[in-house]
Amino acid sequence: MNPSTLLAACALLSCGPPSLKIALEPENNSGQSGTATLIEETGGLHVIVRVTAPLFPGPQQLHIHWGRCGEIREHVLDLNRLDNLDGGFMTSDTPPRPTIQMKIPTLADFMDHDHALNVHDSRDKTLYTACGNID
Repeated sequence: MNPSTLLAACALLSCGPPSLKIALEPENNSGQSGTATLIEETGGLHVIVRVTAPLFPGPQQLHIHWGRCGEIREHVLDLNRLDNLDGGFMTSDTPPRPTIQMKIPTLADFMDHDHALNVHDSRDKTLYTACGNID
């Protein structure tokens, strides 16, 4: 197959690293929503998060947890904080930092319908402002 045919085939088949885009829905009347994209890369999982700016400004923590939205359990991955304001959105673009017990994560590690990504309030880390189930 010549290179141009291969590129055309990739465009039709969405060649590239496996990825998953999840919706982040508001929690606790925050009004904060957006998306998280999990991308499988050679060095492990890469996560890009984009959410509407919070009501109360300041850096927000992000984590991937065991459980589902509304039933969050312990966190598995720490992600970079949301602290870059871009056109009314907060953004984070990071390779996650696994907890000590976990190997470098892959997308398959979270495809068990028992993980969620959540955003914490900048003023109170125990309050969640947005959450999305990883399916």
